[in-house]
Amino acid sequence: MSDSSPGRSRESHVETSASNEKPKPRLEIPSGLQWLREFSLPIIGVLMVLLTLCLIAHYSSVTVNWSVTKDFTGSIQSVVQTFAFVVAGIWAYYKFVKGRSFQDSLSPVISGRFSSIDGAVYLVISIQIKNAGSTKVDFNHKGSAIIIYEYTVTSETEIHTVADKRLTAFDLFQPNEKYMEPNEVIELRRFIAIPGAVKLGYRIEVEILSTSGFTWTATAIVDKASMGDNRPQLIGL
Repeated sequence: MSDSSPGRSRESHVETSASNEKPKPRLEIPSGLQWLREFSLPIIGVLMVLLTLCLIAHYSSVTVNWSVTKDFTGSIQSVVQTFAFVVAGIWAYYKFVKGRSFQDSLSPVISGRFSSIDGAVYLVISIQIKNAGSTKVDFNHKGSAIIIYEYTVTSETEIHTVADKRLTAFDLFQPNEKYMEPNEVIELRRFIAIPGAVKLGYRIEVEILSTSGFTWTATAIVDKASMGDNRPQLIGL
């Protein structure tokens, strides 16, 4: 995932002589009201049937057999309870399985830049990790790493994808960094020396593995052209 920042766009508004009124903001309908709106006809139908039965029972001159009525109402109660369990099961499925409310969910972002100090070149890597889920995430230290790939010049004359090769990998977390709480954000920095001349550039990748088996990755490219943006002092370290 390349590092990118959202830009701001300016929209030109053209005024017409037909109308100078500003559009009214659209009101959002609450989910409960939306549900009632969609199922209003079935609900009204059920209420009408129940009301009709009540009127028939009230004005009927037929002697009511209460034992039979009790069995009938008990059957209705069983049906209603079964329906409620089914609805609750469907809601739980979409809430916790489809919605993944309690699944590990991290959002990593990685970026990098070159810095030249006393003639030596260094790669400054910045990593931000956010726990976007509702559960605590325990880190697997052995499976989490920062990986560096190198791009090199090729002799091909046609348009092609530049190949890279893996150079090395570093441990991502310190021993005391064991887990993340929900909605927690952590930021990590790495200051890496680049011996020799810088090639075309480097691809930096962060890979995070949790003890529950989930993996998250993020990647960015730091090219040689960014060397022209060097500052004499490092900022943010």
